[in-house]
Amino acid sequence: MELNDDQEGQLFDICMNLWEQTEKVPSIRYTAIKFILKCAKKHPELENEISFLFQDHYLQSLSPGIKHSINKMMNKLNLQKDF
Repeated sequence: MELNDDQEGQLFDICMNLWEQTEKVPSIRYTAIKFILKCAKKHPELENEISFLFQDHYLQSLSPGIKHSINKMMNKLNLQKDF
């Protein structure tokens, strides 16, 4: 689905809110971070803005498999961090 800039911005904000809610179900947070990283790939200037999203307290509630998947996506964007 193609989103215009306004729609993409609104969805980005929603995904940021979902990712920051560490009590949410991990699958919801994983889907949110996938979109956030997709936006960062499309808009490289966001990479510095989203680096704080990978602090330990955001990742503690995730399974090792989800952490590994996120790490792989980050590596594609050169946001190196090993969990």
